[in-house]
Amino acid sequence: MKKQNSIVKLVNNKLVNTNGLQQVGYLAVAKTRAKVLKAFAYVVPIRRPMLFVGESSCEELCDMAINEGSTNVFIVTDAVLNKLGIPAKVTDYLDSKNISYTVYDGITPDPTFNVVEEGLRKSIDAKCDSIIAIGGGSVIDAAKMIAMSQGNSCKPQQLIGILKARKPSMPLYCIPTTAGTGSEATLGAVVSDDKTHQKALSIDQEWCH
Repeated sequence: MKKQNSIVKLVNNKLVNTNGLQQVGYLAVAKTRAKVLKAFAYVVPIRRPMLFVGESSCEELCDMAINEGSTNVFIVTDAVLNKLGIPAKVTDYLDSKNISYTVYDGITPDPTFNVVEEGLRKSIDAKCDSIIAIGGGSVIDAAKMIAMSQGNSCKPQQLIGILKARKPSMPLYCIPTTAGTGSEATLGAVVSDDKTHQKALSIDQEWCH
């Protein structure tokens, strides 16, 4: 049996559309995440993020990072955006200010713990002191986990759950390229298990410090 633009799998002697199952799973996670974050906001005071809007917003964000002490920035993005030259506006400006940086473009959709850990290793090896995330929800979620793990000197897996961090994350600045999950303005981050692809949620106010 053929089905165009879909993946069909035999499960318990029944044909199951695995694309449909994945979509249902993503929707369930999104709904759960929204409910938890909403409930969390009622009991924990959340600092409102500083927003920059307009043609010069990238430069203003970089100036903010520099004024807050950033001297060696870890830029988190994905391969497609990097190939398109999207981070260049940030890197060119950092060059003009003599600010060091390292670009990590290994973020994949629905990033796994391995992807986050690879970014964490690169950031630590480069001795970066802040992170700028450039991308959509997956990039920003991964950057959150890298920033919190480095700030707490722990593995990303140790941050899964609610209020697991003991210290603030390293400074994190986000440049969203999509209007999707709104990860740049929430206290949650989602990471997938490398083998099961099950999604895990981390919620913490230490991202906003």
